[in-house]
Amino acid sequence: MAVVPILLVFIPVLGQIVAPLAAAWLLAFDFVDFSLCRDQPRFHDRLRFFLRRPLLLIGFGLPLLIPILNLVLYPFAILGACLLYQQSLGRRLGLQPQK
Repeated sequence: MAVVPILLVFIPVLGQIVAPLAAAWLLAFDFVDFSLCRDQPRFHDRLRFFLRRPLLLIGFGLPLLIPILNLVLYPFAILGACLLYQQSLGRRLGLQPQK
């Protein structure tokens, strides 16, 4: 799957726009997939989860493509991916005090 962004770079104009978006989506897929595989072990179910929320995952993955900044964000991206998955399911993690 990582070959897709590389191949898109060779398409003159469209590839320059779509390749970073595809790379961000795949990067977010990599982070969120670990949390998701606990609840949905079948790959087809996980892929369906990701295809329903493409903009959310692209928005999660785009900051991780920025050089130097990604070194700072990687440790927080692991936690952020877990929180993103839990919030997308509507679950509360109990991090906030109950009122």
